[in-house]
Amino acid sequence: MFRKNFLFVSGLTFLFAAAAYGQTVSVSPATLSFSSQVVGTTSTAKTVTLTNTSKTVSLTISSIVASGDFGETDSCISPIAPLGTCTLTLTFSPNATGPSTVP
Repeated sequence: MFRKNFLFVSGLTFLFAAAAYGQTVSVSPATLSFSSQVVGTTSTAKTVTLTNTSKTVSLTISSIVASGDFGETDSCISPIAPLGTCTLTLTFSPNATGPSTVP
């Protein structure tokens, strides 16, 4: 039986099915900062590494979705093997002036 879990990290929502109770993932770095960006342009990309921290269970990812003014591409091929990693590439493209916050 799989549990559906959500992990929200800096503008990204991960939907994954955990095959084992207590299965964990980590992201590094845990936070990203984007400098001021002109409306309608896209920032330089920054990368985040997603790690399946389980030593025995693969991690099945159903989706990775960026929200708000953030964009995302990734190298994640599900399932991610135990102790396996994948890379997410994030960008910031503001649609309006002023501070941008992640819901």
